[in-house]
Amino acid sequence: MYSAGEAPMVFNSLLGKLTVLLVLSGAFLLSGCATTLNGPVHAYPGKPRSLSELAEIRIPPGINLIAVDSVEYKHGEAGPEGVPLYLTPGRHQVAVNYSEVYGDPTAASLYTSDTFIFTPDVRAGETYRFAHNGPEDPASADVSTADVEIWLLNTRGGQRLQAARRVPAGGILSQLGVTPSPTVVAPAAPVIPAPAPAAPMPAPARPAAGGTVLDELRNWWQQASPAERAEFRKWIVDHP
Repeated sequence: MYSAGEAPMVFNSLLGKLTVLLVLSGAFLLSGCATTLNGPVHAYPGKPRSLSELAEIRIPPGINLIAVDSVEYKHGEAGPEGVPLYLTPGRHQVAVNYSEVYGDPTAASLYTSDTFIFTPDVRAGETYRFAHNGPEDPASADVSTADVEIWLLNTRGGQRLQAARRVPAGGILSQLGVTPSPTVVAPAAPVIPAPAPAAPMPAPARPAAGGTVLDELRNWWQQASPAERAEFRKWIVDHP
């Protein structure tokens, strides 16, 4: 039970998260599908090459690409099919980690694994895939006992490649020998008059008699699709 002083804070936190989930649900209903912002990663210089000339490493949801050959990469939430990474044949250095929100939205904790550095010697036309031993249902997992490991699989022969190095979580990029990706500054845009302030969004409806905000939040969580849950988890990470 919460004390009299804690109850309003807990209520406001849950109500705010429930509001965001309702907004996300409405956005998905209006759009008809979730928009995946990620695209294939071509980690080589020059123009795109034929896929027959490249090796593909599939990065599944939950695994984040940090750097390739000491060049930093930043990608958001992966779609259900993951993100393809294309490399030229030969040996490369690929750094990845695993991050996921553990626990239901009312008591969520972000877990981030150590950074795993792989040095695969890839071949053109072959496909590889990162895999991990993380829980199938992070919402019911216990973050206090988490210790996720990552490995690389060759999908053709099934060979399993372990990481060459493992850097503790929180290690800075310089420890990985990573050069931050350059920041591109766009030219100044013409001055556009600011639009009139939008009308404030109406406050969410209070729960019906006999129910609680927690009950409503759990109900919406159970009804949410995997894509909606992924969006909500990302929002929780960005708004701790």
